[in-house]
Amino acid sequence: MVVLEDGNNPLCQLVSPPDNAYVRDNYWMISKESDMAGLGDMMGMMKQAKEMQAKMEEMQGSLDELDVVGTAGAGMVSVTLSGKGEMRKVAIDPSMLKAEEAEILEDLIVAAHNDAKTKMEAAV
Repeated sequence: MVVLEDGNNPLCQLVSPPDNAYVRDNYWMISKESDMAGLGDMMGMMKQAKEMQAKMEEMQGSLDELDVVGTAGAGMVSVTLSGKGEMRKVAIDPSMLKAEEAEILEDLIVAAHNDAKTKMEAAV
C-alpha cells in the first residue's frame, strides 16, 4: 500500500499503483514511456492496415486476369466473363442463328451469362 501525505496528513491511499507511476506534487504521474508504447501499438496497426490494403490491390489486379466461361444449350452458346464480372466474349453456334430461334438464343445467352457468373463467384 502507498500513502500520499502532505506533511503528516494522509491525502490518499493506493493499494497498488501502476508500475510506471511516480509521485509529483502529491499527484500520481504516469511515465511517458507508457505513452510511447501505445504509439508503437498504433504504428503496428497502421503497418498491418497498409499490408492488408496492398494484398487487396493485388487480389483485385488478379481478378482482371481471371477468365471464366459459362455455357448453355449443350455448348451452343458460351459467355466469357472477367473475374470482375465484365463480359468479354459471346460465342454462338451458327446453327442457332435462325430468325425463328431468336427467342431461344436470347434465353441461352442469359443462361450462359448466369452460368459464367456463378463459376466466377465460386472461383473468387
